[in-house]
Amino acid sequence: IDDFAVWSEALPVERIRELASGVSPLALTPTGAAQPPASPLAEYRLDGDANTLRYTYSGVVGGGATFVWNDSPFSYAGDASLYCDGIDDGVVIADAPALRPGTNAWSVALWFKADSADQTGTLIAKRMSEFPNTQMNILIAGDQGGGNAGAGKRIHVYVLSGPDFRDWWEITSKNDVADGS
Repeated sequence: IDDFAVWSEALPVERIRELASGVSPLALTPTGAAQPPASPLAEYRLDGDANTLRYTYSGVVGGGATFVWNDSPFSYAGDASLYCDGIDDGVVIADAPALRPGTNAWSVALWFKADSADQTGTLIAKRMSEFPNTQMNILIAGDQGGGNAGAGKRIHVYVLSGPDFRDWWEITSKNDVADGS
C-alpha cells in the first residue's frame, strides 16, 4: 500500500479521473518537490513511516508490516511502499473526530498492489464500537455482497450505521482487481 489520502469533501469528477488514470495524489513534480492534492485532511506517503506529511494524524505500523524500498511499484511517488502479508499487518491511526466519515461528502485515494490469489483483506477500515455503530470498510474479497463476500479478487466498499448495523450500503467492483499489478 502506498500514497493514502483522505479528503473531507467530495473530489470533483476531473480530479477523480486524474487519480484513476494513474496520477498519484502525492506525486512529485519534475523537480522533485511534493505536489499534494488540494486540501487533503490527511495524507500518508508510507515511505518509511506511517505519519502524515503536514497534519497531526500519525499512525503506528503493526503486525509485522514492513517497508519495501527501491522495489516499490509506486516509485514515481516516493521510494518505498508498505508491504502487508494479509494476515494481521497494517497501520493503526488513533481515533479523531476529523477522521470520522460523517454525513458530509468525503473522498479516499490509495494505491495498492495485491497478489493474484483469492483473498479476504481489508485495505482501509474505520469502525466505531459505540452508538451509532458506524463502520466503513474497503476490502478485497469475493463476488458475493452482504458483508460476507468470502475470498476473491474484487474490491468491496461498504458503510454500516445505526443500531445493530441496520443501515447498510455496499458496492462491489465488476472486475477482479487482485491481479498482481
